[in-house]
Amino acid sequence: MPAHTQPNPNPAHLIWLTTPDLTLGLDRRSGALVHLSPPDGDSVIQGGRAALDARLNGAWLNEPTRYLAHTIEKTATGTALAVTLALGPLTLVDRFHLLGPLIERTVRVCAPEKMPGQGQLNGVRFIIPGVAVGDPAGCRFEAPASAVRPRLPLSVAA
Repeated sequence: MPAHTQPNPNPAHLIWLTTPDLTLGLDRRSGALVHLSPPDGDSVIQGGRAALDARLNGAWLNEPTRYLAHTIEKTATGTALAVTLALGPLTLVDRFHLLGPLIERTVRVCAPEKMPGQGQLNGVRFIIPGVAVGDPAGCRFEAPASAVRPRLPLSVAA
């Protein structure tokens, strides 16, 4: 079954992507992930909304992101949803690559050519409150190129 944009009773506020294994819902104003579930299931995002933040020149921006655009593409191994966001002076591309029941998430950070002063990006953080599909001990958290060890149980990472 191909991925598609799911009809929604409030299409002005959410972007939906449904595959045979997962349904993602993103807020069209902020670009934040607000729904993650099996198709026709309840969302596993609990206790808040997902967000992105960037540490620029030693300080977290702590600003809400602003949705700019999105694309959906079929890849050789799954389906990818890329959301372009504004965060302070930065542009972020938050990409969710759905590979069956696995979500591979990457963020590309772009700074404007004429940013006032020099900027140094010190970090990016993903905030996804209370996400677990089933028992957290059975879920795994992967963060390549970080200090987090591979296949860390979510109950340990949280």
